[in-house]
Amino acid sequence: MSPQDSHRLFTNLRPLPFYQSDIEVRGKTYKSPRLQCWMANPEMKSKAELYTREDPVPWSNDMLAIKNELEEMFEFGFDYVLMNLYRDGKDYISLHSDREAISNGKNVIASLSLGASRRFILKNNKDPTKKHEFLLVSGSLLVMAGTTQQHWKHTVPKQLKVNDPRLNLTFRKS
Repeated sequence: MSPQDSHRLFTNLRPLPFYQSDIEVRGKTYKSPRLQCWMANPEMKSKAELYTREDPVPWSNDMLAIKNELEEMFEFGFDYVLMNLYRDGKDYISLHSDREAISNGKNVIASLSLGASRRFILKNNKDPTKKHEFLLVSGSLLVMAGTTQQHWKHTVPKQLKVNDPRLNLTFRKS
């Protein structure tokens, strides 16, 4: 995506109703270290397993166009897009695998980055010393497909020197 298009899309999406969700870890509840919003058809509320706290925002024309382009490119249908807003380098996501992408037939996640550049790290489940690190710049697309989620965990770590926001759009299938 061109710098102009990624800037325009970031600007158009920023006013959406992002919220800070609760995360339960080992029986304790914490506030998510980033903000979230999701976009889908209204009937998706009952189908999405992980993001049901708030109703989905209806698809915008821009987002439908991107969704359609990705579906054509990867020959895979996406139901919704989860949007993670990292307000600055203090916001992050811990090392994890996406549960819904492990199930057979739901194994493609297309991740579009907008805004500030951030590190993205993949670590092998069996040997954590095996890792791949990428700098995701605005407009970059990262795709996790096949058995990626079964064999690798991923993270966007804190980067305290980053002062600008990043918006990550993850197109998924429920």
